[in-house]
Amino acid sequence: QDSARNSMSRPEAVFTDSLQATLYDNNPRASHIPKPEDFAKIDMGRASAIFQERFGSAYGLTFIFVGSFDVDKIKPLLETYLAGLPAAPVPVKYRDLGVRPVAGVVKKDVRVGSEPKSSVSLTFTGPAKYSLAENTHFYMMIEAINIKIIDDIREKMSLIYGGGMSGALERAPYEHYQINASLPCGPENVDKVIAAVFAEIDQMKQNGPSQADLDKVKRALLEQHNIDVRTNSYWENYLQDATLYGTDPANVLTFEKRVDDVTVDDLREAARRYFNTANYVQAVQYPAVQ
Repeated sequence: QDSARNSMSRPEAVFTDSLQATLYDNNPRASHIPKPEDFAKIDMGRASAIFQERFGSAYGLTFIFVGSFDVDKIKPLLETYLAGLPAAPVPVKYRDLGVRPVAGVVKKDVRVGSEPKSSVSLTFTGPAKYSLAENTHFYMMIEAINIKIIDDIREKMSLIYGGGMSGALERAPYEHYQINASLPCGPENVDKVIAAVFAEIDQMKQNGPSQADLDKVKRALLEQHNIDVRTNSYWENYLQDATLYGTDPANVLTFEKRVDDVTVDDLREAARRYFNTANYVQAVQYPAVQ
């Protein structure tokens, strides 16, 4: 409770919590920052029972091992420590609880804190059909816009302190996408920042990125991929994803070609699909006293 109380004393935490509440129309099942009063509602006995119900059985679990080991030498360990685990049937499928973002254009101003600083948040959401190619286009489109946010809005216009865009195509509990722009700035620059971001979005929707920016995104992705494939965590996460969604683990071998094949037109069309300016949430943090 003390940790939650201290967390909510930070203006940034209050803003984030207000943003989530606005985005999901105060749905109690949506993610939010815990408040001290939330802990009084926890039934520790029920929480322990839930843990025991799921982790008291290995039913439906898939164990993934990555790293440097000899398969023959690890088999006796698996037989000793995994094969004998209890595996009584338990429910293993997730439930869609119907948590959905608000529709339309929703704007929220949050006045909190005393320091003369603001933050602009833009969140675009909507349905999306997942595929490897679509995921590649989606991610590269965001990275291409981030180049413009850094080069133009931060460096040339000096309107923001940092920040940028991030996003994901999600497959569970339903297929959808979410793009978040987080842009810290001075209170006097809020309107200029919003206008500049939408100008970059419009440019991407009209023309796509420049070939030079697309090439820069490709180089960065391929360089990072060459680093990632040397780490155990990358392979663990990739195999987890393939197991969870029933996809072919060998798809990792097509990553470089998928990136190389992306064109300016691909990213322009992606921007038209995902930046729906009739459906987004805009939240702005202002100091309580200006």
